[in-house]
Amino acid sequence: MRGKTRVTPLDTARGFTEGERALIRAIAEGLAWLYGWSEPAAQRLRFLLDFAYATVLRAGELVGARLGDVRVSVHGDHWLHLVGKGRRPGKVALPPLARTALDRYLTQRRLTVTPARWEPKTPFIVSMLESMVEWMGYPLYYAIDNQSPPALSGASHATIYPYGPFPAGDGKTVMLGLQNEREWKMFCERVLEQPLLAVDPRFDANSKRSASRDVLREWIDAAFSKLTAAEVVQRLDAAGIASARMSTLADVWAHPQLESRDRWREVGTSVGPIPALLPPGMPNEFEPRMDPVPALGEHTDAILRELGYESSQIQALREAGTI
Repeated sequence: MRGKTRVTPLDTARGFTEGERALIRAIAEGLAWLYGWSEPAAQRLRFLLDFAYATVLRAGELVGARLGDVRVSVHGDHWLHLVGKGRRPGKVALPPLARTALDRYLTQRRLTVTPARWEPKTPFIVSMLESMVEWMGYPLYYAIDNQSPPALSGASHATIYPYGPFPAGDGKTVMLGLQNEREWKMFCERVLEQPLLAVDPRFDANSKRSASRDVLREWIDAAFSKLTAAEVVQRLDAAGIASARMSTLADVWAHPQLESRDRWREVGTSVGPIPALLPPGMPNEFEPRMDPVPALGEHTDAILRELGYESSQIQALREAGTI
């Protein structure tokens, strides 16, 4: 660990504790962002730390270690098998995100999952960018070969209209989405109460409605301005059109479902107690720990003591400006 005036080594000759692994992994994350480490280098360090902790193999034994096959158990779990220095075997389950990627990009394509080589110098990297670009394929192909991309439309759908947020007369906003011509006809007849609009040549196909969305929006805004959000949703429900109210942050704080399900608790902070939500998906018979939010630096000494530092060493780190 580097301070302002000195470098304090961190002993890695023994196996990592959970606290040490978490600390050093956080440092590894920072190296990629703050100090220009290449992603493969940072990925190797993160992989080394995680694998060392999960397999109880010491970091020194993993240096130059050979990774074996990626194997699938009878239960469908993917495991990495490793033989470290001294021929010590180890194995660990792949992280859920890596398993998902294997399932999606290998198993679905009927490619061989086992045996597969996985070397530390060529780590398996799941790219958020690549996943996002794949999921953006629909608008992406609109802009192929320098074609015009869909217009930026905020919360509204880029190519389907009407599909998005619309204000009601009480100042609240309703989200709605039309999917087909049948719904367009029902929307005009039962929601807007303008049946002739359904056969208006400006709006009788989705491509025309999307191209003329500014004009069509005037019709919708005029109709909704006479109704409350609840009345708009009631009409949409009667017409079989998907809709939802758009909530503000104040609405979320006062959401009746959160209150009725008793989801709110209190946690302590340095400025007093604040409301906090229970973690989602918790069984009702369990009450999770809701410890106070630590103040900045509150647990620094405790963490360093867990890592084996004496009080005098901690004081030296503080005097050097390292902590």
